[in-house]
Amino acid sequence: AGVDVLRSGGNAVDAAVATAMAAAVTMPEMCGLGGDLFAIVHAPGRPPRAFLGSGAAPMGASLEAVKAKGKPGLEGLKMPFRGPLSIGVPGMVDAWQTLLETFGSRSFSSLVQPAIGLAEVGFPVTPLLSFAIAECAGMLARNPAAAAVLLPGGRPPVVGDILRQPGLAATLRRLAGAGPRDFYEGDIARRIAADLEGLGGALSTSDLAGQQTVVEAPLTTTYRGLTVCQTGLPSQGLILLEALNIVEQAPSSLLAGGGDAAVHLMSEALK
Repeated sequence: AGVDVLRSGGNAVDAAVATAMAAAVTMPEMCGLGGDLFAIVHAPGRPPRAFLGSGAAPMGASLEAVKAKGKPGLEGLKMPFRGPLSIGVPGMVDAWQTLLETFGSRSFSSLVQPAIGLAEVGFPVTPLLSFAIAECAGMLARNPAAAAVLLPGGRPPVVGDILRQPGLAATLRRLAGAGPRDFYEGDIARRIAADLEGLGGALSTSDLAGQQTVVEAPLTTTYRGLTVCQTGLPSQGLILLEALNIVEQAPSSLLAGGGDAAVHLMSEALK
């Protein structure tokens, strides 16, 4: 999807968005319309900009309700790893549009067409996707809507099976026609909020309507004479910058060797 955009004259941001849209269909174990987006774009002659497409927790999610549904964590706090109370406002769809409005040359509706085709016609299941669905088959089976898509015939798909997602195709087609803000302010937003409320979640239509992608200067540090940029909170970019500052204290020859000592140094720096 991305290469086709480049070959037809689109720019790097157009290609990245088209690729991300296709990946949201073909890699549901890693990303999807309900996920977040973090990006840094450096256009010629302009300072780099960081795009933070990550939504806040629902306003209606009380600490007591979240702790009651969660698992033990640091210092006795509990946060749910799965389920309706683990969900923040999905930021990716709005971030796609913000990227295109800021640096793109193609429209949302044109770039989403390959993803619509992949969802409607289907694609061959990869080894990673087959493994991920099998690992979560019990959880998916408890949700009829998820099971209908990801457990066709009542079983996890095997490598090479064609996975079709007609509901996702319909959602993408609506976004292409009504515009990406429908995900936050239109019929799609109302359906998301209603379904999550029925499952015991707290995400509301007002939470979705308030989502706006943050565009700001990236966090930076220096590393051996270079400037390194990363996205800020709530992403984990800060961790990489701190780790680079630690690793910089070691001789560059140690890292260039790529042996056990280099791996050990980098893993300890990331800790």
